[in-house]
Amino acid sequence: MHISTKSILASFLAVGMILAGAIGSSANSRPARHTGASANNVLHLAYFQDMSTPDPDIFYDIEGNTVTQSLYDGLMQYRPDSTQIVGSLATSYVVSANGLRYTFHLRSGVKFAGGASMSSQSVKASFLRRTAVNQGPAYMLADVARYLTPNRATFVVVLKKPVSAFISYMASTWGPKVIGSTALVTHAGKDHAQTWLKTHSDGTGAYSLTSFQRGQQYTLTRNPHYWGHTPFFRQVQIKILPDFSSQLLRLNKGDLDVVLHGFPLADLAAVHANNALTVRTFSSLDTGAVYLNTHRSELQRASVRKAVILAMDVPTLIREVYSNTASVANTPYPFHLMNPAMAPVSFSYNLPAIKKALPHNLSLSLVYSQDASGVVQREADLVRQHLQTAGITVNERQVQLPVVYNYIKNLKSAPDLYLSTPAPDAANPDTWARIVWHSQGALNFFNYSNPAVDAGMDQGLREANAAKSTADYARVGRLAGADWAVVPISYVQDVMPLQANLTNVLHYPAYPWYLNLGALKRK
Repeated sequence: MHISTKSILASFLAVGMILAGAIGSSANSRPARHTGASANNVLHLAYFQDMSTPDPDIFYDIEGNTVTQSLYDGLMQYRPDSTQIVGSLATSYVVSANGLRYTFHLRSGVKFAGGASMSSQSVKASFLRRTAVNQGPAYMLADVARYLTPNRATFVVVLKKPVSAFISYMASTWGPKVIGSTALVTHAGKDHAQTWLKTHSDGTGAYSLTSFQRGQQYTLTRNPHYWGHTPFFRQVQIKILPDFSSQLLRLNKGDLDVVLHGFPLADLAAVHANNALTVRTFSSLDTGAVYLNTHRSELQRASVRKAVILAMDVPTLIREVYSNTASVANTPYPFHLMNPAMAPVSFSYNLPAIKKALPHNLSLSLVYSQDASGVVQREADLVRQHLQTAGITVNERQVQLPVVYNYIKNLKSAPDLYLSTPAPDAANPDTWARIVWHSQGALNFFNYSNPAVDAGMDQGLREANAAKSTADYARVGRLAGADWAVVPISYVQDVMPLQANLTNVLHYPAYPWYLNLGALKRK
């Protein structure tokens, strides 16, 4: 049986109002929290768990984007609320006609938190360090032949072969960042400063790292040498609070300024009941996807996989789970990465036709990884209900993410379906296609493989002509879409409850769970 949107919203409201009443006797007022000048210019954030490391050449998670993006700058960045790439430490760049030479013109007068001036040699040393450390994000520089520094203000990258996504790598939240000599020379040690950068920073960002207490709190302090406008907040304190109820309580009391992610939609009513708070929703590249295990006998035929997806009644499912904070995917790519006319997707729901395409007595196992908000669990519950309406028996359970990464070791005994919400490394079709559809993709959990898909994305990556490259990825999307093996079904917005007195709230779709702390202000 389908649960109506109206009943879901009513439940959300009821739960939220109960929570609002439990938090305090006066939901429309808040204790004097940001009263003095000192308290007013300290920003309070929280993470559900520790970030792996603040070292920008090793960090490859999502929890922690706020830290690394505040400490370090790359050559390029995205414009707020956009996927347009603009200058950061480079004010402009030129690409050669053959796509092999990128010439970056560097911003003048930039200093690192340690006090040294940035030059083309600084950028070269940082890029070389990324390759030497050779962790996850090092792939972005794998096709570099050499670096040139003709003068202090010019940095040149020469590639071995064209990389159509290269400038997107430069703007990625996990892209190469520029690190100063205090780290790379004074504290280099024998590990390229990896030990020192676990608890320190030396970047050009708005803030520097002044305390890193794992499991407890991180403290960021204004970078006195920052090249941009002086940040409003002199300090940012980020506590590790794994329990959502603790974050909600602190938010309502005014002891927490923003919940960066994972806020349960059912609790938004409690936020709306407190006029000291507001809720902001932003476009993001987070993409709800269904992985189907093509190695299971039940799902070896694309026609069956398609019928299973359509049996989920995707339009109704997304409306029931997310209300107005997500939309149904209209291409096989994340939001804004592909023109829907070039690679369209449709989730039409015709139950008699769907049942006809399904094997009799089909039984499937469905798994999901829990998130702080509980949204994925709710989605899994509703997927099970919808599939059962189509006559499919579903065994649903929650698993830990490390378990998911191990499925590839024994695909025939792995589950049939997996629900996830991955995001690409950048606003570029290759950074999605390569992680979920390529036979060696990092997030290709069930080892989906189509040689034509692999070849198409490789061709698109090596194409210097932007229009031809886009056409290549559109063809890849159509091929992968026709296989119904890793299927994007929703474009999920970032939902952030925050103190209403915060202004200049800048968000970036390609930077998950991140706000520009250097731009943020308080009334």
